[in-house]
Amino acid sequence: MTSHEYAQKLKAAAEFFLSRPAFKVRNAPLLFSSYWSDKDGFLAAVKALGKGEKKYDGESLKFVVTIEPGVTFDVEVSRSAGCRLVKPAQPAVYDCEPLLTQEEESNLGAA
Repeated sequence: MTSHEYAQKLKAAAEFFLSRPAFKVRNAPLLFSSYWSDKDGFLAAVKALGKGEKKYDGESLKFVVTIEPGVTFDVEVSRSAGCRLVKPAQPAVYDCEPLLTQEEESNLGAA
């Protein structure tokens, strides 16, 4: 599925909720996410999303984009896709290469 197909599904979900009476929603922050099993797919998503924050969470590497306060989109990949396990102990220690070149990073959100 492409990001545009995903957006159409989100639009359909929004139209569904807007067509019904309003009600309170618990846990108001919205998190949308996508998991990648390969580094290339993950990096293509990171580049397309633009500015965001890199986070390491256990065995995962996440790139989190804040769409607006309380609404985020995360892309996630296994750390082993972009990192070399340095010390296989608890907790594990990784040596990760940069996601993007400095030029790519400076161009995020430029278009």
